[in-house]
Amino acid sequence: MTRSITEQADMAIVLADGCRLSARVWMPENASGAPLPAILEYLPYRKRDGTVARRTRRS
Repeated sequence: MTRSITEQADMAIVLADGCRLSARVWMPENASGAPLPAILEYLPYRKRDGTVARRTRRS
């Protein structure tokens, strides 16, 4: 089954102490109504360089 994917390039995540994290998020277009599993990749400081070749590759 193929699903349409949306990308949010700069999702803000504000922690309890006020610290702001920034995330790049891909999710199915219909994800807002149901819980989904998640895969997290932690890259300190830069969202767009360490794995850019892998992320931009299309199957």
